[in-house]
Amino acid sequence: MGHFLADQRYGTSASSQIEQPGNTFFTGGGAHPHINVLEGFDPNLTADPFRWIPKGLMEDLMDNTNETNFPVADQVAGFTIAQMFNALQPSVFTLQDYRVMLIQQNTANTTVNQVTNLFSQYHY
Repeated sequence: MGHFLADQRYGTSASSQIEQPGNTFFTGGGAHPHINVLEGFDPNLTADPFRWIPKGLMEDLMDNTNETNFPVADQVAGFTIAQMFNALQPSVFTLQDYRVMLIQQNTANTTVNQVTNLFSQYHY
């Protein structure tokens, strides 16, 4: 959420960002380095001890950019912040619980398989 909000404030004028060892996202040419950090987050990067945190998941659920390549093939779009927040129910204790609740509440948004596949690429 931090990179998403920083992009809303700074956009293309933001400085280069580093979120994972070996991944730097530069500004210039209309680039949004805070969004690029989220889009380029690699949950398989073994050099990152925090790769288990699905930092790009929220952006992948919302954005209309359907990446079809490494590191995450995102075929999900259109979720709103309100929908994602509403899925955080008292019965949600894990990301697997969250995925189930998000699907139950928003089946019209996308297919179950697309959301399930996205979560599995983040290892959840």
